[in-house]
Amino acid sequence: MSYKRYFSKACYILPFILLAIAAFPAKSQSYTSVNYNMSFPVSLAGDYIKDPGFQGLNIEFGYYLTDHFSLGIRAGWHSFYEERSAQEYTRENVTLYGKQFRYIDSYPVMISTRYTFGMVDDTEAALVTPYAGLGLGGYSFIRRTDMGIYSFSDDKTWHFGLQPEAGVLISLFRKAAINIGLRYNQMFKNSDNGSNGYLGVQAGLQLYPGRM
Repeated sequence: MSYKRYFSKACYILPFILLAIAAFPAKSQSYTSVNYNMSFPVSLAGDYIKDPGFQGLNIEFGYYLTDHFSLGIRAGWHSFYEERSAQEYTRENVTLYGKQFRYIDSYPVMISTRYTFGMVDDTEAALVTPYAGLGLGGYSFIRRTDMGIYSFSDDKTWHFGLQPEAGVLISLFRKAAINIGLRYNQMFKNSDNGSNGYLGVQAGLQLYPGRM
């Protein structure tokens, strides 16, 4: 099955997953997490970009199905930029020489699971609560090179990928916590591109709108 067909099927399945999440009892604890993200390349398009990316955002919605285990959906945007000194660049039958401005934009969409080492609905919850989790889904991946008046962009491609993560929640008050964590983004190779990977450092807020 091609990746395009895979993600087409995933788009049909996703609403049913969201309905399943919503069908859990009202006592299930919902959460919303919004985070700023910095990213550090490990292997991006064959070292096409090596500099860290300082533009990134991710948002997640989910439910704690038990006192420790949660299920949700997350999406994000991670951007990389690098300036290269004058050098040759070959694209198909064209070779140019000059200063390069390289860009990569990555858009992950994931089903997420997380285990929190503490009771999320406990009125005596610890100030600092660690967690570990995993995301499973796809990445839209776009690469562009600008040279003077010329701009070369690859077609947008989809990659199947994983997002293992670990972090801590630092309680602010009953309905909010600071989220600080690490999240590794692994994109597996497809028919058009090789595998890609980068490490994300995130910081933001996790909100619990259902808490009294």
